[in-house]
Amino acid sequence: MAILTELLANFPSPEHVEKICRRGQKDKTCRFLVVSDGWKCEKFGPCKEALNKQAESGKMGAKGDNCQGILDILLQHQKELVGKRTEYEESGPSVHLSGTFAEFEIIHVDKSPCLQIWWKPKGREKPEIISNYNLDFLLIDLQPAYIFFEIIGLGSICGTIQIFF
Repeated sequence: MAILTELLANFPSPEHVEKICRRGQKDKTCRFLVVSDGWKCEKFGPCKEALNKQAESGKMGAKGDNCQGILDILLQHQKELVGKRTEYEESGPSVHLSGTFAEFEIIHVDKSPCLQIWWKPKGREKPEIISNYNLDFLLIDLQPAYIFFEIIGLGSICGTIQIFF
């Protein structure tokens, strides 16, 4: 778990900013690279939609979409999360379920890439799909104790997931 939490805490690294985000290379620079107490990736952050609109309208020079941000790290190191406590919450209707993380997978639904999250709900032996999040609308929030997933702007109406470290 130490490798995953360290990678997430230090993302993007100075090397990543230069080689992948392409800082200072105008239209090749990743539009999601922002400064906030150091470099920060907003690929799956709350500013994603605004940054997309700014890039598409030509109001900012950075137009790149150069990687999958923290999602790449989560996919590459997901084995460190297997068996970790996972909570699912939905507010319409009110649902709160607990289980353990099993797997992330990228799938395509109607040609749109989605993050499919598998888990083992309490009392069940086999992994099940807990949710599919369209990557265009996915918000990933890293907290010291957990990773939080939701649809931007909809919150728990469409279901939120917390995977604890």
